[in-house]
Amino acid sequence: MAAYLMPRETREALSESLKRVKEKTTVVESLASDLVFAVIFTSEEKTEFGNSADAPLALSTQDAAVFESVIPEFSGRTRNYVRVTSKRARRAFDAFFDTNADGSDS
Repeated sequence: MAAYLMPRETREALSESLKRVKEKTTVVESLASDLVFAVIFTSEEKTEFGNSADAPLALSTQDAAVFESVIPEFSGRTRNYVRVTSKRARRAFDAFFDTNADGSDS
């Protein structure tokens, strides 16, 4: 189980790769603003995403290894996603988050 954030423009550019991921595991996509008040990428992340001003999307998957084997974090110097690592943030973004299995809020 894992959650990722990316601008909508990046998601559109990765549509074929996401189809391949969805053939192997479940992926849930949502506008990040439907899940939390705001998502703010750092200046560095914005640059790595190509300065996209699109609305951030949240994608969660049951199998992070499959997702990351098909879609790398970077393609050259362009970022494809930010993986959500905080358990508190994963609770908001990861449709498959299991509080019992994932422990505390840290």
